[in-house]
Amino acid sequence: MKQFLGRHFEIAGTGERVLPMEGLRALAALLVFFVHFYALFHPYIADGSWALVVFGTAGAFGHTGVDLFFVLSGFLIYGILFEKNPKYENFIRRRARRLYPVFLAVFGMYLVLSLVFPGESRLPHGLSKLLAYIAANLLMLPGMTSITPMITVAWSLSYEWFFYLAMPLLIAALALRRWSSGRRIALFLLLPSLYFVLVSFGIVGRVRLVLFAAGIVIWELVDRGGLHRLKAWAEYLVAAAFLINILAIGLAGWQRGDSGLVLLDIPWWYTPSLFVTLLPFCLYSMFYSGFLQRLFSHDYLRWMGNISYSYYLIHGLALHGMRLLVNRLFPPAPRSSIFDVLLLMACLSFSIICAALLYLVVEKPLSWSAHARRPRSVTVSDVSPAGLTPAPEASAEASASLEAGQVRAASSN
Repeated sequence: MKQFLGRHFEIAGTGERVLPMEGLRALAALLVFFVHFYALFHPYIADGSWALVVFGTAGAFGHTGVDLFFVLSGFLIYGILFEKNPKYENFIRRRARRLYPVFLAVFGMYLVLSLVFPGESRLPHGLSKLLAYIAANLLMLPGMTSITPMITVAWSLSYEWFFYLAMPLLIAALALRRWSSGRRIALFLLLPSLYFVLVSFGIVGRVRLVLFAAGIVIWELVDRGGLHRLKAWAEYLVAAAFLINILAIGLAGWQRGDSGLVLLDIPWWYTPSLFVTLLPFCLYSMFYSGFLQRLFSHDYLRWMGNISYSYYLIHGLALHGMRLLVNRLFPPAPRSSIFDVLLLMACLSFSIICAALLYLVVEKPLSWSAHARRPRSVTVSDVSPAGLTPAPEASAEASASLEAGQVRAASSN
């Protein structure tokens, strides 16, 4: 089985890449799964049970999967722009080539299912409104705009496009390549701080955009060769801080009743706390030879990460299909905790199978490679050999993972 999976989901070629990043993308994908699972299947969970607490908390902190995707995307895209300095139009074309094949495949499924199940359709009435809505979704505008996405999770793709379009212009306008690494780090710590202030006064929104800057800071820290400052004892503090952070987010969200697919109410501390904890967590996971790197370099986890973009877009549709089947077999009513656990395992397995098929049929043959090369100044002595393995020359292309999305953007985002 392992040989079969490796043959289809491993990335082969030449060059060096950051293996734990693939595992981190799997973590992000698994986080977003819990949002959909709890939103769709919570009627089967009994009040007062331990399953309600566990799944409800997971359903709330699962929203952080998108934020993790944003951090990884910031690291990848910034590295591409800084190392390769591609022409703007070529860069945008390659980003479209990366995102659109899978997106169009899933979007087509949604259109067909909207006709088959008109009661579940989001398509507006009237030809002009219908065409405008379809065009807006094809341009991936929902998220940064107030347009409701056809694919609920696709809101974060507009955040991705905003970053893709703006980052090359920012680098060129400020001539950042002439700056010292320390000045650039200071800039990308200052900009999020100023943005948080503007958000707190209600001047701007879309606060989760700042997570891209955390990935940029990681790239700069690694590129300047500062990994020798990482300490073994600090790795445990970094891991504990991240776990405590997402548990706090989960418990607070569950108590507020954030059980839907849309993260409508973002606490003021949500994004700053993730910025502070995700930055060192990803840094240690990817570039420090410790238990986090070994965990996220595990083959099965990495292979899950390699299909994370397909998983991101298809898992919601797969779970809706599972809900229709389960509702026919078991009328919605509280069940035992054992039933809930078995249901979770069945839903996770089915969603992974759907994503794997989408990856093999669409993403793998039609999209550019999606994994990261290490920054140029990192030496083999800086990271464990397990963190560096062959990859294709095109490996600097970023995973769209993102990303790694499970909620529909609200104006407060």
